[in-house]
Amino acid sequence: MSVRPALRPLRANEPLLAGSPGEVLARLLDGDPLGLGARVTARLRERALLCDAERVLVRALALCAEEASMWPGTPCMEAWLRERIDEAIEQAIDEDQGPWNETLPARSSPWSVFASPLGLDAAALREGCARFNRLAPELREAFFLVVVDARAGDELCRARGISLSELGRRARQALDALRAPLPAGLGAGP
Repeated sequence: MSVRPALRPLRANEPLLAGSPGEVLARLLDGDPLGLGARVTARLRERALLCDAERVLVRALALCAEEASMWPGTPCMEAWLRERIDEAIEQAIDEDQGPWNETLPARSSPWSVFASPLGLDAAALREGCARFNRLAPELREAFFLVVVDARAGDELCRARGISLSELGRRARQALDALRAPLPAGLGAGP
């Protein structure tokens, strides 16, 4: 499930990554010249993860700014950015496994903003997403394809070489992880 953002080609000699971490961060925040926002969104979809994309983006920006002076030009910038994004995703997933952060007012936490209109409890939604993100990739992907992308089941089954009932079973297991503790043996993600 690869979604590639339409972005300009990256050049290894770009001055965006030169200077102190603060200077680099200032340039990266000025209009998102590397397209990190689109890259984070695409990577979360590729990995079929339920994470707060803005929080991952902020982490990715900080990691890029912090590590820019150490980038020797290899791997290519595209691969280097992907590594920073994956590191930011892993940090967010690890943080979501931990205790609830009550430092934000309840109405302004990302979980509350998402949960409130759906009539859900923000802490329960956060815990459900943490369980979901620990599922095996094929279960998360099935959920995304059926629930998030809402594609036709027959099309998906042909593309994946699985039966409609298997696709439904996988999507159901992923949905169950959002609602209840993870059953033994279903882990293996992210």
